[in-house]
Amino acid sequence: SDNKPDLAVANYNSNTVSILLNTTPGFTPKLTVTTSAASVAQVIQGASGQTADLIQAKDIGGNTMFSVGATGNVLAKNDTNSAVAFQIQNATGTSIFDVDSTNGRVGIGTNTPANQLSINNLSTADSLAQVAISTKATTNKGLVIQGMTSQTADLFQTQNSSGTVLVSISAAGALSVISATINGTLTVVASASIGGSLTVTGGITAASYARSCPTGYVPVPGNPKFGTTDFCVMKYQAKDDGSGNAVSTAAGMPWVSISQRTAADKSIATGGHLLTEAEWMTIATNALWQPANWCNADGSLCDNAPGTTGKILASGHNDNSPAATLAATSNDNDACFGTVTAGVSTACGTAGTQKRTLTLSNGSVIWDIPGNVWEWTDGWIIGGDQPTTTTPGFSWREYTAITKWQALNYANPTNRGWNSSQGLGQIYSDGTSTNTTLYGFLRGGSWDLGTSAGAFALILLYTPTLTSNDFGFRVAR
Repeated sequence: SDNKPDLAVANYNSNTVSILLNTTPGFTPKLTVTTSAASVAQVIQGASGQTADLIQAKDIGGNTMFSVGATGNVLAKNDTNSAVAFQIQNATGTSIFDVDSTNGRVGIGTNTPANQLSINNLSTADSLAQVAISTKATTNKGLVIQGMTSQTADLFQTQNSSGTVLVSISAAGALSVISATINGTLTVVASASIGGSLTVTGGITAASYARSCPTGYVPVPGNPKFGTTDFCVMKYQAKDDGSGNAVSTAAGMPWVSISQRTAADKSIATGGHLLTEAEWMTIATNALWQPANWCNADGSLCDNAPGTTGKILASGHNDNSPAATLAATSNDNDACFGTVTAGVSTACGTAGTQKRTLTLSNGSVIWDIPGNVWEWTDGWIIGGDQPTTTTPGFSWREYTAITKWQALNYANPTNRGWNSSQGLGQIYSDGTSTNTTLYGFLRGGSWDLGTSAGAFALILLYTPTLTSNDFGFRVAR
C-alpha cells in the first residue's frame, strides 16, 4: 500500500520464490518462499485503489518499455523502432505473430510483413495494399465472412470517402454494385438486375439477365458477331399514342403508313433510335437458338432443339387470317392472341393459330418480330449491292439459294441449311449491277406474307420515303 514497486523472482530449479520489498533507496533482504508444482509461480496483486502500474520494465534511462497497469492494460514500447519489435513464436521458433514498429506493420505467419497487415507472404508483392492475404496453400480459403443466425446487416461493404456504399453483399448474398466493367465473361446462373451500367468485354452467359429498361421495353443481350452490346428494345411494335409519340404498349394497332425516315425521326424523339440492322440480327439470332421458339406451325408443342424436324421457328401472324394487323396482349403466355379472331384469346394449338412471341436467352419476350407488319430498320442499300443468285432481278429467294452476298454477308441466318421451311423467312432482293436506286430495309414480314415471313425475313424493294399500311417500326435504346 506504499505505492512502491517490489520485486518478486521465481528461482531457477528450486521450487522457491524470493521477494524483496522496496524500501528506496534499496530493498529488504530477500524472503524466500517454498512452492509446489501446483503453486502459481508469481502473483502481483494491487492494493485497494491501486493506480500505479503493477509491472514496469525500464531502459537504462528510466524510460518505460513495458508495463502492466493497475487495471490490466498493457504497454509495450521499444526504446528504438525495430522490424522485430514484438514477436510470438511456436516451440520450434517459427514466427506466428510479428510487429514491425519501424514501418508500422503487423505480420501473421510472416516475420517480414510487407503491408500494414500481412497474413502470410504474397507470392507477388503489392505494396499499395493495406491488408494482404495469401492462402499459402491451394486448398486454403483466403477470407470467410459468416453471418449470424437471422443476420440482417450486410456481410460486406466497400464505401467511398463520404460513406456511400459502392459494393455490398447482403445477408442473403445479394450483390449490389453501382457500376461494373467486366473484361471477360459474366456467367449468371440465376438472375441479375442492373440499374446502372454494365460493360462486358467478352460475353455474358445467363440463365436470367435483366437490364433496367424503360416501361414497354425489354433487355436484349448483345452479340459480338454484330458488334452490339446489351440494349433495350420495344416489346411491342411501335404505337402512336394519339399525339404523334411512339410508345410500346400491348393495346392498340401498330403505327403504320410511315416512311423509314419518319420512323427514324419518331424514334429519336423518344430518346432512342430506330432499331438498327445489327440490333435486329442480334434479336433474331438469339431467338433462333432458344428451344422455346421452336414449335409446331400452330404454336403448340414448343421447347424443341433448334432445327428439329417438323418444327419451325415461330413466325408470327402471317396467314392473312384475320386479314389485318393485330393488337397484342400483355399476357405473354397468350402467344397466339388474336390469330383466329382479332382481339380474342385463342390457345396455341387450336386450328388457325400462329405464335406471335419470341423468347430470348435472358427470358425477355418480344411480340411480332416476325409477322403482323413489316418493320423498318436503319439500313439502306442500292439495288446492285443486294444479295442475289446467278440470275439477278427482284424476286423472293431462300437464304440458302443466295450465292452472292455482296455487302450483306452478315444477313445470312445460319450455315445449317435452314430456310423458310424452318420458319426463318425469305429475302426479296435484286442484285442487278445497273440498279443504283437506294432502298430501305424492312424486316419480319406482314400479316399476309405467308411462309416468306420470319424473324430473318427481309425485303429490299422500297425506297426510304415510301409508306404502306403494313410498314411499321420499333425503337431501341
